[in-house]
Amino acid sequence: MPLDGLQVCVGSSYEDCNPPEPKPEQGDEVVPKEFEEQCIGLISRMEATQPRVIRLIRVFRVLQHGLWYGMRGRQDIMHDRSEEASEIDEFWSHSWQTSAWLKYMNILFLYNGFIACVVGTLVASVSFTLYILGVLPEFGEPPLSCRWCTPLGTAAYLLTLLLCERRAGVFLDIACIHQKDQRLKFEGVVSMGAILKRSKSMLVFWDPTYMTRLWCVFELSAFLHMHSAGGLRVCPQLLGPVLLGLNLGLSVFNVLDQLLPHHGSWIYYTLLAATCFPCLTLLTYACRVYYRTVEMMSEHMRRFSMQQTTSSCCERNHVDISPCDRTTILRCIDAWLGSIDAFEKLVQTDVREALSHQLASKAFSYRRLLLGSMAVLWVFMDISASDLKLRDMRADSIVQNLTRAGAYYFALVPSVFQLVLWLCYKLRHPCSIQLEILLSMAVVAAAVFALLIAFVVEVLLWLLVVNAAVSSFIFLVLCCIGAVLSFRCWPGPKLDG
Repeated sequence: MPLDGLQVCVGSSYEDCNPPEPKPEQGDEVVPKEFEEQCIGLISRMEATQPRVIRLIRVFRVLQHGLWYGMRGRQDIMHDRSEEASEIDEFWSHSWQTSAWLKYMNILFLYNGFIACVVGTLVASVSFTLYILGVLPEFGEPPLSCRWCTPLGTAAYLLTLLLCERRAGVFLDIACIHQKDQRLKFEGVVSMGAILKRSKSMLVFWDPTYMTRLWCVFELSAFLHMHSAGGLRVCPQLLGPVLLGLNLGLSVFNVLDQLLPHHGSWIYYTLLAATCFPCLTLLTYACRVYYRTVEMMSEHMRRFSMQQTTSSCCERNHVDISPCDRTTILRCIDAWLGSIDAFEKLVQTDVREALSHQLASKAFSYRRLLLGSMAVLWVFMDISASDLKLRDMRADSIVQNLTRAGAYYFALVPSVFQLVLWLCYKLRHPCSIQLEILLSMAVVAAAVFALLIAFVVEVLLWLLVVNAAVSSFIFLVLCCIGAVLSFRCWPGPKLDG
């Protein structure tokens, strides 16, 4: 049977569900076999036990209630927030081994991050305008007398991030499968094929344990051949925390810049370095570990075998009457692909290529780096507002500030991030603790050095070119050339060779 004939997918949460207890009058030897055949038949035909088990939950309900009720074991309330559906926007696939907090942060970034950046920038722009018009008073010491854009933009960003009601309908097993009623729970599990068939796309919350879970591997493989790789999104577990933390960290940096004493002195720079350098070193170390785990995953999938995967029922030594996950999956594979070897080849090639490409090259894309560094734009709004007020809104000052903000936000900062990611990839190999710290610090030092070089170039242009607007435009062109070269020369690591 050709690979593109694959027509079914099952959910990773099946391994955590139990079927209803058998009737007392049924024989212990007959019931498991009949029960197993019924389960395999439902899954392989992609049928639901009844229409009401195909459900979705709105993203905003997951964000506003999911973490709270999940931590308190009240998943039944989450099920009440779900609704019947004929079509699902996105199927969320995840390993139950991953922290709920990490998933929550990733959902925030993926679904609310862009809107939060837009709202934050709009509020910062309004603050910029009101300060220029004299409605808002000076807030800060000259030459930076405007400190409104960054704090107000950050506040609007956070409020939108937490309160935005995204109404996309998604399938999340803990909410859409009843976790208390065992009969409904089992019906939802054996209807996974029908649920995923009606899902338009899939979001994989990837962590190092994902490819070791039997149902996760099978689910991902089936989706890629029932739909297409274009419908797949892969989210590393550190993506949301890193980029959200980066944006907030830049905002905090600006606040510290205002609050720290002895501004411009060696005491000021010492305090600033002592505050920021350890955090940046830790962030760099996390990126190095990330590329290390992605490479390990790629090598693991190159030699993938069904024997390497695990399932909860086998780990629990089959304490209930539920059909063995491994037996069920093997039977379905025989029906869809013809052999286990064909499935293993599928994982070693198509699935590995799609997953490696998303994790290695698309995780920290240019667009995501811009979203993660939006606070840079707000800082330049404060700088520009202060400068324009000081120079009485001269035309050359307006052009200079616009081009300078564009150079830093759209070109220089992403280029430095790309440099950091490249160094993290090159220095990904494990070593002693002392060397791990030194290498991570070296990456941070390289990023700081790159920013210093850019600043020196900018100052030299100011000195060599009389017109400030022209010098800023030249700086913008140089930064854009550097950005294009950095992203063209190293679009991301190649792990699919």
